[in-house]
Amino acid sequence: MGVAVGFAGIVLIARPWAAADGTIDLAGDCWLVASSMILGLSYIYVRRFLPPANYLAPVVALLIGWVAGERFGRVEMAASALIFVSIALRRVGQMQTAGALRGCSAREPGAAS
Repeated sequence: MGVAVGFAGIVLIARPWAAADGTIDLAGDCWLVASSMILGLSYIYVRRFLPPANYLAPVVALLIGWVAGERFGRVEMAASALIFVSIALRRVGQMQTAGALRGCSAREPGAAS
């Protein structure tokens, strides 16, 4: 669930439908999907070995762009919110998993559930 929400945030940041001349570059969209799929597949590694702060890179990039004079509107704010929600979903999932594991290890072997 968190990966899907984060993916939606990345798509909102990239806005592949908002081409300058009104056309959509199919090759560019394919590259966007491919890179997002690689990002999604690397999620397992990131979840296991890296802290959640690494998910903030797109938001930091947006803020740097805003300071440099790029537009930061509703779509960018929504994308940032989706990324923060994906981090929160990840943390909740980790806490639930950790709680379930602690509950399983606390039981004595052979004890009735």
